[in-house]
Order: sequence, then structure tokens, then C-alpha cells
Amino acid sequence: MDVKRTLRKACSIGLAAVAIACAPAWAQNLTSKGTDFYATFTQNYDTTVQSLDLFISSAEAASGTIEFLETGTSQPFTTTPNQVLRIQAPPSSQLTTNMVIEKKGIHVSSDKEISLYGLNNQPYTTDAFLSLPTAALGNSYRVASYVPTPGYQSSTAIVATQDGSTITITPTAAVLANPANTPINITLNRGETYQILSANDLTGSSVTSNFPIAVLSGATCVNIPTSYTACDMLTEQMIPTTSWGTSFFMAPLASRSGGARYRILADQADTTITVNGVVVATIGAGAFHELNSTEALSIQTSKPTSVIQYANSKDFDPTNPTGDPFMMLVPPSGLYINDYTLATADADPASPRFTENYLGIVSPIDPATQQPVDVSLDGVLIPKADFLLSPQGDFFYVNKSVTPGSYHISSPVGVGVTIYGFTSYDSYGYVGGLGLAKISNIKEIKLSPAEDATRWVNEQYCITALVTDMADAPLDSVKVDVTLSGANPQLSSIFTNTSGTAPFCYTSSTAGTDTLVLSAGGKSATSKVKWLQSASDATLTLTPATASNPINTQQCFVATLVDAASQPLANMAIAFDVAGVNPQQSSATTNAAGEAQLCYGGANAGNDTVSATSGPLKQTSTATWTVTPLSQTLSLSPLALTSPVNITQCFTATLTDTNNQPVPNQAVTLAVSGVNTQSSTFTTDSAGAAKLCYTSAVAGVDTITATADSEIKSASAKALQVRTATMTWQAGGAAQPAPVPALHPAALVLLTSLVGGFAWRQRRRAAR
Repeated sequence: MDVKRTLRKACSIGLAAVAIACAPAWAQNLTSKGTDFYATFTQNYDTTVQSLDLFISSAEAASGTIEFLETGTSQPFTTTPNQVLRIQAPPSSQLTTNMVIEKKGIHVSSDKEISLYGLNNQPYTTDAFLSLPTAALGNSYRVASYVPTPGYQSSTAIVATQDGSTITITPTAAVLANPANTPINITLNRGETYQILSANDLTGSSVTSNFPIAVLSGATCVNIPTSYTACDMLTEQMIPTTSWGTSFFMAPLASRSGGARYRILADQADTTITVNGVVVATIGAGAFHELNSTEALSIQTSKPTSVIQYANSKDFDPTNPTGDPFMMLVPPSGLYINDYTLATADADPASPRFTENYLGIVSPIDPATQQPVDVSLDGVLIPKADFLLSPQGDFFYVNKSVTPGSYHISSPVGVGVTIYGFTSYDSYGYVGGLGLAKISNIKEIKLSPAEDATRWVNEQYCITALVTDMADAPLDSVKVDVTLSGANPQLSSIFTNTSGTAPFCYTSSTAGTDTLVLSAGGKSATSKVKWLQSASDATLTLTPATASNPINTQQCFVATLVDAASQPLANMAIAFDVAGVNPQQSSATTNAAGEAQLCYGGANAGNDTVSATSGPLKQTSTATWTVTPLSQTLSLSPLALTSPVNITQCFTATLTDTNNQPVPNQAVTLAVSGVNTQSSTFTTDSAGAAKLCYTSAVAGVDTITATADSEIKSASAKALQVRTATMTWQAGGAAQPAPVPALHPAALVLLTSLVGGFAWRQRRRAAR
């Protein structure tokens, strides 16, 4: 299975809970798998070797090209999933010069992720290395080597990935005429190489560059220990110091009665080293502590370090007919991955030279079973009984004897894998793969939510880890181990995305409390989750029990959740449901006081039932929404009018209160639409009136609209009132007179009498 795809899936074990522990689908995890590589071969004890071999593997069919930059030739290749392809490099690809710029870089590119290994193959002096993809290369390295056999050299080689790479090498031993600890400055272009050879041990030498570079290190031939024969070459590609770690688990080498040798190399001053729980040394920058052990080792360091495992010379195990030195990196536990495809180091498996081949596998402990995690070899689970527990009881390991060929190892969580082999006076060994996140730069891990949480059984709980560096910038591709203890013991691996975050979600079918420890690069953060199961575990209240409001006003309901000890339960989800005339659903999370709130305004008059639910708990309240009469009334007069064109006509809007008294100083809008269009907003006068007067030059019909916002009684909401009237304009003619009302008969008699009397007085005045 492809490691990137695997890392994006849930990576957890444990039977009591179901976990989803994934980086987002777009996250890119830096590992030893990639699509672009720069490699080279350091010098063997002889400048003529049997073969220089490249091993290529992939989880899915990949096509690519190998460029041999020295000769300018290239070779296409296609892989078969989970099988190793072997391709020989030209013999001239081996570096054979000292402090000379050459162009012996090998550039490998592919359309899919591959793993790349190199084998420097010569009878009685063979070793192999894991190549790192260009994307995972760094700018700062310290090299590992060993004391060379007299007449031979320790070695360091550099491959540039970009033009104008300015590189500084500060060797810990003299190189030709260059004294120890004196910087060597060079500039390399893409694909150019530079090898340093020294008659002394170059371990601890620093290499820095302005652009990412590949750095390989080893020796042309060494005895380990120096007083034992026979010598063998060493080679391994170094990992950047940004990927160094503080926690290492090492399985002993199979078939080695004399054990294996280890060097713990420091990058910083005052680095304290603890082996199997005992402090053994404190060393400075570039220094190393060496030990030999026949048992599994647990190494912890106070600051980032690199650990190298060496096989001893053949005569260190005089009763064993096979063996000789090799060197391989021990990946820090923070860089374990969960998918490997690798091969034994024979150039031709059909005619193998190595009679013993082993897969070394280091497994974390499954908290649920206290057994190794599930590890599959070519799709078949390795029996748990095959694993051995370390003396410290902190990891399991197994050395699986395998025949020459290709192998695929997978696990739901990260495991450490190495591959090595022996024959008469010869050996090889290399790390099977590793992550390459910048774990040495980790400053802290922050959790969100930061507070402890409570959940109901079968609900989901999610927590997110944020991993940042010393400058508080996010770190991507970091493997964060999630260890649960308590009600749901399990182990998971999650990986940070480009935002430095990694989510972990799980549900529990068991009541109780879990302690979650999220750790990476020697840093950790802790949180707790309490799982509730029955209604007796908590109490839910909802207030108020009843509420009555005019429509369009807001009403709030508060749900409060407390535990059996009446302590508030924070960060708990409350589901709110409104059923009735204003249906709706929502959810909220309780605060530190255990409270969550629903506020809403009913637009429809009638009754609602409001419910709050948490797990098996449910409470209800009632909300009644009413409509009240308006506190103001709008009228418009006249309601209809007919007039000839070009004569001014007026319409009056009037506001009165509930006592029929005028309402002054209120805004009223009067608008005309039809054959004429206009709109004005007026303020009512002391009589509560607002008047619109206008005339028309064209015949037709207009609609007069009066609009006012009126207060609703006992509330601040507004109600829009609209009244309309009709204005008909006629072409030519007089306006129709208003109808004369009919008079009462008595009023008519009185009017006749008054008119008659007025006429008699007028005649008398005229007669005089």
C-alpha cells in the first residue's frame, strides 16, 4: 500500500473505541518515499567494484528515468507494485577522488512515489544505503563514520541539487592539508559531487549549504572494534539535523553473539544520554557516545541526536562463520512510518551471495492488549509470539529471517524497519524507510479544545493537535502519536498538514475516563475525556419553562447540564428543536458554566414546543407568540377623486392614536404611481396630518399610496401600515361639483324665511 495513502487513512488500534485519526486528504507527509532523488556512491576499499546497484520499489506501478549525470546518459524504468527493481549504475559512478569537484550525481525521477536504495557491491566489502527524496533534503548535517583501518579512509560525500550551492564542510579530522575543524568552502552546481576522505574518523563533521543537498558518509574499510578483523566498507545517507530525534528503540542484530555497536551523535552542547533508564553520558556538539550491547536498547536524549548501529567485524564473533561491519541509521521513533517495500541486498537474487538476511522490526506496545501492534509481512500478520519485549518493557522487536528477494511490510501505526544480512566476511545493512519531518524543531504541541471534555457514549469526540517550531510557525508532516489509557486504551498515529494541525476523532462504547497523550519529537500534551452512559450520570434543565411574547420579538432559552455531583459540564453539545408554528433546529456547546442558549423570534402567532437534548436527556419548554393591535392608525382621504388635468388636487394622510387623538411629528410617505410618478416623506403636523398636493398634465389614473411605520403595543417592533387612494385625471371640461347634501324640511322652511326677510329689507332700502 502506498505510504501517503496509508498515512491519510485512520491509523489506530484498540477494540474499545472506533478512532478516525487522519491528516486531511491533501496533506503531504515527508518520508523516504518521493518522486525525485539525487544519489551517488562513496568510495569502496577498492576503486574497482563488482557492481553499483540501484534498488527501486513502489506501492503502485511507477515509470521514471535515471540520469547518470557524469556520462549524460539516462535509462527509463517501470516498477511492479511491491516488488524491487534492480538497475546497475556505470562503474564510473563511484567516487574515487578526494576534495575534487566531479559530476557523478545520479538523478532519479518518477511519476509515482518510489523508494530508492543503493548497493555498493564488492565481495568481502559491501554495504547499502537508503536514498532520501529531494523534497526531504536539508541544509544542515552531521556525518557518521568510524575509525578507518590503517591505509583506508573515512568518507563524506555531497551531491548538489541546485546550481550555485555554496557548501561549508567543517571536518573533525584532518583532510589532506586541511587541518581538523577548519572549514572547507566549495560551490557546486546541480548533480556535481564532492568527496572528502580522511585517514581519521570524520564522525561529527558538519556540512551546511544554502540549498538542500544530499550527504552520504561512511568509510572505505573499517574494523569494528578497531582491533578485530576483517574490515568492510560503510555507507549510509545522512538525514538532516532538523529530523533528528530524542527517542530511539533498537533491536539487537540477529545471530551476533557479541552484540552490536552503537554511536549516539549530538548536534548541540550538553546533550544528556539515557540508555535503558540510566544516564550514561553528557556530551557536546559534534561529539558521540559509543557502546556495545547484546540486548535491545531504549535510548532517550535531552536534545536531538542521531543514533547509528554498527555490525562488528567477523572475528568479534569467532564462533560465527559469517559477518563483518556495516553501518545503518536507527530512525527515531517519531519518524516511523507504516508501509515499506524493500529488498535484500544481493544484486542478483537468483544467485545470492548473502546466506543470512533479516528484517528487523520494532513495534510500539498496543495499550489495549499490551502486545505488539499488528504488523503484516507480504500481507500476512506476523504472529505476536514472534516478538520479544525489550528489557525496559517499552517496545517489542523481532528479527525475521528471510530468503533473498523483495518484501512488503505494513502496519496500522508506525513501526521501525531495518534490513541487513551476512555472509562469510561480508555484510550489509540499511534502514528500510523513515519519515523526514523536522521533529527536532518542535517547540510545543497545543490541543484544541484545550480543556478536558465530557461526551456521551457513542458520540464522537475530536481533538486537534497543533505542532509549531521555535518561531511558532506550523510544522507539517509530523507524526503525532496518540496514546489513550483508561476506558478505551489504544494507540494511533496522526500527521500534521501544512497548517501544522492534525485531527483525532473517536467514539466510545464504554463509560469511563480516557487520558489522551499526544506526543511528537520529545514534546507532548495531555487531555482527558469523560464518557457518560446513562441518564443518572447528568442532569439537564431548560429555562424558562414557559414564555409568551408578541411576534417578531426575541426569546432566549437556556439549557444547563451538570454531572451527578452538580458540577457544570462544559464543551458538551446540546441539540435544540422547535416544533410548532415556527419550526427550526440548531445546536450549541455548553460553556464553562454548563450552559448553552437558544434565542429566536417567532414570526407566526401560535404555540411552539422548544426541546433541548443531550444524550439520553431531554427537556421541553413552551413559547407562545401573540399579535397585538397597533398603537397608531393611518387613514387617507379622499379615497377617490376625479379632476380635469392641470388643476391641483390634494390628499391628506392622518395618524391617530387609540384614543382617536392626532399623532404629530411622525414620518409618513406619500407616493404617486400611474401616469404620474413621485414620492415624498412628510412629518405629521399638530393635527396628525400630512398633505400631498399635485397636478397632472396628462389624462389617466394615478394610485396614491400612504405608508407609515407604527409602533406595536408593548414592544419595540414596527408594523408597516399602507393605505391607497385613486386619482382620475380627465382631459378638458370642468371638475365635477361635489354633491349637495339633502336638507331636512325644517331647515328648508327656515332657509326660505331668512331669504324672504332679506329680500323685503332690500326693497325698503331701495324705496327710500
